[in-house]
Amino acid sequence: MTVNGKHILRNFLFAAIVVLVLSNIFKGTNLSSFNDSNIESHININNVVDAIILLNETNAQSLNNNKNYNNRKSPTNTNGNGFKIDILTIGSKFNIKDAKAQMETFGSHPVRRYFFLATEEDDPDPLCYENIKNTTRVADHYKKCYKKSRRNEVLKVLGAARTEWLVKKKNPGGWICAQRRFASGLGKLANLYKTQHDNNHDINNKNDILPDYLILTDADTYVNLEHITEAMLRQPHQRESQGLLHQDDLNSFIPTHHTPIIFAGCRVRLPIHYVNFTFPFGGFGTFFSKGALKRLIHPLYCNDSTSHNGNHNHNWTKNKNSNNDNNAKKSLEQYETNACQMLTTPGKTLLDEHQFYEPGRNLAEIMWALAKDEAASGCLHSDWMMGYMINYYHLSRHVVHHENNQHTSAGWHDARQTSNVISRLHAFMSSEIYKQNEGNCKHDSSSKSCHFNATICHRMNAAELT
Repeated sequence: MTVNGKHILRNFLFAAIVVLVLSNIFKGTNLSSFNDSNIESHININNVVDAIILLNETNAQSLNNNKNYNNRKSPTNTNGNGFKIDILTIGSKFNIKDAKAQMETFGSHPVRRYFFLATEEDDPDPLCYENIKNTTRVADHYKKCYKKSRRNEVLKVLGAARTEWLVKKKNPGGWICAQRRFASGLGKLANLYKTQHDNNHDINNKNDILPDYLILTDADTYVNLEHITEAMLRQPHQRESQGLLHQDDLNSFIPTHHTPIIFAGCRVRLPIHYVNFTFPFGGFGTFFSKGALKRLIHPLYCNDSTSHNGNHNHNWTKNKNSNNDNNAKKSLEQYETNACQMLTTPGKTLLDEHQFYEPGRNLAEIMWALAKDEAASGCLHSDWMMGYMINYYHLSRHVVHHENNQHTSAGWHDARQTSNVISRLHAFMSSEIYKQNEGNCKHDSSSKSCHFNATICHRMNAAELT
């Protein structure tokens, strides 16, 4: 084969992989299924399952007084303390039945503490879906985004959702608007945790403000919380109690929740010879450990001589083991150093998010501000933005290679990422989309592959969930 022939073949294969990946991401999403027939859901939004907490109606004080806290006995760790998982579902006020079905099924598990719902009311522009209704507006949006996607290598490969694909959706404008809801919803909730922390002067209570894990997911997703609790919480704590695992051991496949780690229920990987970038397929859930949440809401003081002397250190943990305290402090300092390099080095930020940095702001606040700025974030798919923040800002520890996944596509990739400092997103259960769907990525309702004992399923309607 000639050199030109090889080049053409390589480009063809790359294009085929990108089409496979993006077609999996874009098809069938149900984030904003607004139509006239379900307007009644909007009218009765406050009469749905009591345990659902509407994010836009919640502040730190109301959360402290919330009576919907799950008081049932939850699974415990080796110290006898109950594990806690919070859920943030990104849904729509016009299709509240999906979130209700989630709450009635896996949301009823004892490990669930709070169940939050972000809707159009949490968007930077709550009426965004009204403003991008017709085909002309959708086409204009795509043209603008296509031009923006040319400005750096990551965005150039990812591109933008094409007009001919968007107009086939029931509500293309609603889908476009919903993409910023993940960042704005996560930013709001993270800073709700931070405000609770700042207003609480009891160090023991401060430790309980953050959940052990936060699950960020779509409203059409099913998550088996028993499987998640066993794999991410119970087993790591058992291994730690037996001296087989240290919470800061970077070689641990799944460490305890104190380690900053973020899992994708299904990770998407692009060919590394074009762009070395991974991101979560949001419909399968993104799982933030307590350690990762601490990084997300850690105040950043760049170019400030007092940033590392303890004046700005938020005591999120106070462990009996002083070594753990020191390790946690060192971990946050390393995170802050990298985040500040990103925000203060000219030309380093891909989304121009440096314009939203102010001394003392945390990354959640910067994400929130970024989501509010349509010029900066209005063209990004929510999954791409999440992957960017996780990898480039080191919200999670580096990926590790482990014998448990050495024969999988995800394991093959992670074993070759030792020198890539922005490879931070972990594939839970080796679930990944590359040339084919593996692990949890196979399980969605459209392919009829979900089964009773599945850990995660996507594109599930309310009837299928219940």
